[in-house]
Amino acid sequence: MNKKKILVALPCLIPSGGISVVIELIEVLQKMGYCIGLLSREKGGLYERFCALGIEIRIEENILSDSLISWILEEYDEVFVNTLQMFGMIYKLNGKDIEVKWWIHEPPLFFCQYSEAVPQAFWDHLSGNVHVFAAGNVVHEHLLKTYGKESEVLNFGIKDLAGKVPDTAHQIVSADKVTFLLPSVIFQHIKGQDILALAILNLPKEYQERTEFIFTGRMSEYAKDYYNTIKQLEEERQNVKILDLLEHSAMLALMQQVDCIVAPSRNDATNACIVEGMMLSKLCITSDAAGVSRYMQDCVNGFVFPNCDVGELSARIMLVVDNMERLGVVAANGRKVYEEVYAMETFEKNVRKYWGQPRE
Repeated sequence: MNKKKILVALPCLIPSGGISVVIELIEVLQKMGYCIGLLSREKGGLYERFCALGIEIRIEENILSDSLISWILEEYDEVFVNTLQMFGMIYKLNGKDIEVKWWIHEPPLFFCQYSEAVPQAFWDHLSGNVHVFAAGNVVHEHLLKTYGKESEVLNFGIKDLAGKVPDTAHQIVSADKVTFLLPSVIFQHIKGQDILALAILNLPKEYQERTEFIFTGRMSEYAKDYYNTIKQLEEERQNVKILDLLEHSAMLALMQQVDCIVAPSRNDATNACIVEGMMLSKLCITSDAAGVSRYMQDCVNGFVFPNCDVGELSARIMLVVDNMERLGVVAANGRKVYEEVYAMETFEKNVRKYWGQPRE
């Protein structure tokens, strides 16, 4: 008999946290025996990686046409819809005779952009065929508090690459300073690059001389001020540098060489860079507005500061600088968080829990 067929519906195949983690999901579903197809509005940098999974990929600009929806209902047993911005697909499939799983990765601030298209009535009228999954506790809490919508928490999985990362970033990172890295795809409000900038300015001169801060990412057209703020700081300070967006392998190599990963996010469903930092047994500092902070204890397995509190962020930076030789236990405890919550073994266990074995 034919295997149960699942269609994975994505907005695009552009490299980003919420898209790239679907690769691991597909791999687990294939291992379980499901037949996977993929639908996307556009190609992108991850197209070849999805092709390498050996799945059928269909690119359709208008993924909400009636003819396409009819094709989905005829060809597939289940649809996996990824990200909040794919709400249109939920409108189309709500109440239909097909099972739908919807994985939402966007943090609360993103919901404001869709408040008119996805009002309270939308959530109130979701039928039983639509099952909502939240990529972390921040999203889960927002859905429940704002819309009264229950969801299942499905944290993504990150492969364990500790010990496999190429050692190629020595010329970038200063050997004689404590180096902090804020990795990001773009400079924007929710990532809080400006908060770290203020924390750097807040440091006493002694700590300015003992530290180095690296920002990665590209300037976005809608948030130029955030990039320009860091660019100006780079021009004024010798301990600040900006690197363009790096390929994932190069980013991991850089993360491997620095002393501490920083995520001053104003709003973040998880923050994959902190998870990867813990995977690499790095010291990590995050705001309490990032979902990963729900699994962290300040000064135990990482450092957590109140959202947007520049003084508290500066204090944790100085704490790291003053105690680098004694903080190995904190980094080791952070690694345990990765293993217990975000390791692929944990992710696969959760996927099997929510999908079960395919019915032949």
